[in-house]
Amino acid sequence: MLNKVIGLGLGARWWRASISRPDGIYSGMIVINDRHGVNRLGIQGGLRCYF
Repeated sequence: MLNKVIGLGLGARWWRASISRPDGIYSGMIVINDRHGVNRLGIQGGLRCYF
């Protein structure tokens, strides 16, 4: 809170979904980890008003 009425807010969220590589798919790259999927990072910030 900055004062009785106004405050700052900040949040972060990490989301990850991964699955094994389907059979029959070859990428031609060196594979260190045999998994693939989606990684997402969300950061939010803002002002809050307290009543």
